[in-house]
Amino acid sequence: LCVLPPLRVQRGACAMTRVRLLGRMELFQPAPVKPGEVAIGNYLSYGVLCAVAGGLLVLLLTFGLGVPVFGSLSVFLGMLALLILCSLGIGFIISMISSSEQQAAQIAMLVLIASVFFSGFLVSLDTIVWPVRAVSYALPATYAIRTLQDVMLRGVLRTPGDIAVLGVFSVLFFVATLVLFRREFRAR
Repeated sequence: LCVLPPLRVQRGACAMTRVRLLGRMELFQPAPVKPGEVAIGNYLSYGVLCAVAGGLLVLLLTFGLGVPVFGSLSVFLGMLALLILCSLGIGFIISMISSSEQQAAQIAMLVLIASVFFSGFLVSLDTIVWPVRAVSYALPATYAIRTLQDVMLRGVLRTPGDIAVLGVFSVLFFVATLVLFRREFRAR
């Protein structure tokens, strides 16, 4: 469940790169649309797509495979929403700083690999040495995995600060996306 959002990073990473390379960014400039509106539209469209995919995955996990959700459903869904926002934000940032679609896909795959190996998904964070563990705490997936494990399997939220950290990440990534969109609009 937590590996799917980093895959959303790749989807977001290729989004604006493709728009820029196809010359569609020039269509936005004379249009009566602001950079913030384009960013929010991208967040909404890709967010709905990711929420549907995530919802189907949750249904498959809970009803198809019998994975329990012992904790609060609202905390569970809120954590997934924050993880989607973080993943899309990272993807949009990658797409705005990349010069090609291939470069965006490669950077997104590096984020995916880091999220799988350093977020506590495969290996417990306690077994990772400290210089490398710092990378773990810079990844939103680390906080989501810990919270989702607590909510789904333990039924109790042991680290409520993780939700706040993901909320801060979401806001920071959204602001960075807005700044990069505005820069892209001015550059043309």
